[in-house]
Amino acid sequence: MDGRTIEYHRAQIRKALGFREATVGDENKLAGWLAEEVCPLELSEDRLREALVARCRIQRIEPPAPSRIERVLGAAREGFDQHFTARTIAGLSDQAIAGPGGAGCRRGRR
Repeated sequence: MDGRTIEYHRAQIRKALGFREATVGDENKLAGWLAEEVCPLELSEDRLREALVARCRIQRIEPPAPSRIERVLGAAREGFDQHFTARTIAGLSDQAIAGPGGAGCRRGRR
């Protein structure tokens, strides 16, 4: 089968099952959902992928192609890391941030 035939059949299957193609906006929302709801609880790459595909099915969205799934997972991990870091820093006292003797962090010096 050529590419056009495959796309035609995929469109027919989506229509018959009530699904639609994922958009970039859908992928951004999925990454945000993963970052907020799944990444704090799950470290396994396979389980994050499974959660993404399950969420797509619930929302009647055709799961993105494997390369796009990797992009969504990467964006979710990055979003979670940024949120976690900001939340952690916000919870530190001024003394903890300043370090011993109030000198602040001395990265690279020993």
